[in-house]
Amino acid sequence: MPTWLIDGKRPSRLAWLLKERILPPVYWHVMLKGREWLVQPEFVG
Repeated sequence: MPTWLIDGKRPSRLAWLLKERILPPVYWHVMLKGREWLVQPEFVG
């Protein structure tokens, strides 16, 4: 994360919110299913 958004050296409410509420659903419902948001699939053949 950019340091202007979340400073990793100090605890913050935003860092807690990200860790507690946002990242677990992203991990369980998106990453484990193999979905990719930021890139298009590439045809290899």
